[in-house]
Amino acid sequence: SIHFPDYDAFEMYQIFEKISGTEQLSVAEEARALLRVHLAAIYEARQKEFGNGREVRNLFEDCTSNMAMRTIDLPADDPASFSVIHAVDIPFPKPLMDNRVIRSLWATVQSDAASDEERSNAIAKLQEVSAKSFPTAISHTG
Repeated sequence: SIHFPDYDAFEMYQIFEKISGTEQLSVAEEARALLRVHLAAIYEARQKEFGNGREVRNLFEDCTSNMAMRTIDLPADDPASFSVIHAVDIPFPKPLMDNRVIRSLWATVQSDAASDEERSNAIAKLQEVSAKSFPTAISHTG
């Protein structure tokens, strides 16, 4: 049988960005931070049968489903509302379900009630979680 090496978390991130672009969607900055944590978590928890190209596609579909639910009642005359994946659209990664600290930070980033400063602090802490999986060049800018 032919063995294909797994994509790493950064490569999965690039695949997600490529799929988004092909679908004419962009990813908001706050969503990128959550996306990096999500991809790093599923990469670190991968099993032998891990199909990470498929995992990225499934994650993208989960995000667009969440986006569709979020925008269902928005007026159709604002196309920008339907072309950006926001932090609230990124599902929490299953491998981190039991990590209360990360769940709390994640909730802060996704919360409308959080201040910009609280959200920025939470993003910075989450970026530390995924930093080893991502080059410094994208860890703060996308």
